[in-house]
Amino acid sequence: DGMHDHFALQTGLRYDNVELSFQNAYAGDPDVENTYKKTSWNISPSYSFTGRDNLYFTAGQSYFYPNIDYTRMSAQKDDEHPENDPSNLKPEEIMTYELGFKHQLNRFFNYSIAAFYMVVDDKFIFQYRYDEEDDEWDSLGAVNLGRAVHKGFEIEMDGRLSEWFGYRLNYGYLDAKWDDPDVVYSS
Repeated sequence: DGMHDHFALQTGLRYDNVELSFQNAYAGDPDVENTYKKTSWNISPSYSFTGRDNLYFTAGQSYFYPNIDYTRMSAQKDDEHPENDPSNLKPEEIMTYELGFKHQLNRFFNYSIAAFYMVVDDKFIFQYRYDEEDDEWDSLGAVNLGRAVHKGFEIEMDGRLSEWFGYRLNYGYLDAKWDDPDVVYSS
């Protein structure tokens, strides 16, 4: 039982070729054809002290693509607000870091704790403008509007007290903020 038996490494690589085709049913609103080609990755080294626990660190980059609703809402407002051209929507680029520890003490009690830090570039937001003439807020659709930082932690406990009765408790904390709030409020 050598020292290297306690270490593990998981990696992942994924290539996305996302083709979004949106044919607008509203006269005058644009059809949209977008293709996104991105490669996501992750790496997660870990160490087990006893074989029933796992100390790990994970880093990874992934993407969240504009969905059909984001595209539709922007396309419907494109004639009024050309700056919201739905063909300009880019995927959110998400870089995530997580440090955690999991331990299986016995069937009655297991626990895990993890802290994470996430940076989201080109974060989507649904933009609105106030129309003074109609005295109402007007939706402009979805746009990419900068960087957001999410950080937090999670604690989980679970177990089986009998064959027919188990429990799971979870607590999570999330602090999500725009990197530059002035961009959000001035848009």
